[in-house]
Amino acid sequence: MVNRIEHETHLILQEYSCDYDDEKSGVLTVYLSITPQIHYQISLNFNNYPDKPEIVLPTDLQKEVGNLDSILTGLSDWDPQKPLHVVELLRELEGEVQRVIFPNEEMEEVMMEFNAYMVAPFKLHVIFLIDQKAYEFDIIHKKPDPPSLVFDTPLEQILKPTDLTTLALWPRTKLLEIVREISHKIENRTRIIDELKQLDTLKPYQKTIKKWNGQGLNLEIRIELETGEYCIIEITLSEEYPLIPPAIELKSLSNPQDQETLNELLLQYYNRWQRETRLCEVLNDIQLFLQQTSTHICNLCRHYKCPQCQKPISQLQMRGISGEFDCIHRCQSCGAIFHKCCWKQYVKQTRKCPKCLAQQTILY
Repeated sequence: MVNRIEHETHLILQEYSCDYDDEKSGVLTVYLSITPQIHYQISLNFNNYPDKPEIVLPTDLQKEVGNLDSILTGLSDWDPQKPLHVVELLRELEGEVQRVIFPNEEMEEVMMEFNAYMVAPFKLHVIFLIDQKAYEFDIIHKKPDPPSLVFDTPLEQILKPTDLTTLALWPRTKLLEIVREISHKIENRTRIIDELKQLDTLKPYQKTIKKWNGQGLNLEIRIELETGEYCIIEITLSEEYPLIPPAIELKSLSNPQDQETLNELLLQYYNRWQRETRLCEVLNDIQLFLQQTSTHICNLCRHYKCPQCQKPISQLQMRGISGEFDCIHRCQSCGAIFHKCCWKQYVKQTRKCPKCLAQQTILY
């Protein structure tokens, strides 16, 4: 009899990881690994083999699996005259446990598309990595109940389960759609937060947040040059940002004659928008446009301050009133504005105005 028990023990040890006591023949603790994260300790007693073995499951697993005598054919049909090998009983038990607690079809879809894995029966752990920062949450989903979401602290600071449209529409939506919405909202909100921080570091831009309810952002930005020339635009970032470009509307411009050209510039940005494009790129181009079209900067170096003497072109000088800052020259032929230093260096070589090409004699 002892030899039969030893033989059964040997068969089990060939397939399963076990703990056992040499002094208690036929009594084992068997480790069932359902996933890399889910393991169970099963108490197995077959010291009266070929009588029916006794199997004791952990309490949480017992609740999910139910009565083993009713679900395991090997136990319900056990015949001491023609007993199964105990390892066959364990195989059937393992298959039943996998069937009951292994991810359902919807959880499998999530694991195929995202960085997600099972951590417990009906419990999925999902990790999103955005700009080297991890956002994690758990999904507890046991049909037919709706999924329950538990967010970690970083994610909870930018998103609440009540913000999810797909969750509110359950059961008309699928679990994968909920996770996709979470993924998009994380990208949307972290991107907006990052863009706002970036705008704070750029001095030429003065922003005023008009509305931000966590689902979209509406802000007004004033771009101003040293010359006093400016542009005011209104930007709206929808929930779909950055998948779709921001809505940019020109509100005010110091030189109204440039409005049509600037609107064309904004339209070009809209048409060639990519997910990686940043707001500051749009604003930098607008600032460059203002500088290039400015009537208050040197027509040679395209700067307000002279690159040599660092003196600016003041509004008084533009009106012909001399003052302390006198690095300015106006072409007598076309009226174009230059720094004296820039004018002198250019005309000394060409004897012509760089704007109208008229002959010049003033060299200072």
